[in-house]
Amino acid sequence: MRFSDSLDYSNSFMTSNGIKKVVLFMIGDILCAIDIMNVKEILNPLKVIAMPAASKGVRGVADHRNAAITVIDMRILFGAEPNSKVRKKWIIIKMDNNEITALEVDTVMGVSEVNIKDERELSSIGQSSGHPWSKKVYGSETGLIFELDLQIVADALGALKQDD
Repeated sequence: MRFSDSLDYSNSFMTSNGIKKVVLFMIGDILCAIDIMNVKEILNPLKVIAMPAASKGVRGVADHRNAAITVIDMRILFGAEPNSKVRKKWIIIKMDNNEITALEVDTVMGVSEVNIKDERELSSIGQSSGHPWSKKVYGSETGLIFELDLQIVADALGALKQDD
């Protein structure tokens, strides 16, 4: 089963007044978000075993709670330069088949809320190799918040693999 075939979007939660809870995190200078209903936990990185022939965005696999989980380096997916000075975090996301995957990000800011009335029009920004990585953009007091489209991230991983 492909990662993109196992994402669960049915659990997204939005209140009647258009408020959605998200986990905020940084990838380089970009403030990103994931719907909190897709987040299982946040943790410090574990030991990663590199896998031969893995796509550029996949760091490898890690042993976490008796499961071998795929670790995706979001900086690589975004085309950002590596930064060894940043203390990384993993956001563990859950899929509908109970498999989990780790997204390696620069900094986790915490849980916050976005309001649908703060949504901005999404133009061609966020294009990388023809794959838009953001499904929504929200305005906030601190700037723009890009909500990741996990399906597109998964598809981009597949495209990177084919480009190797």
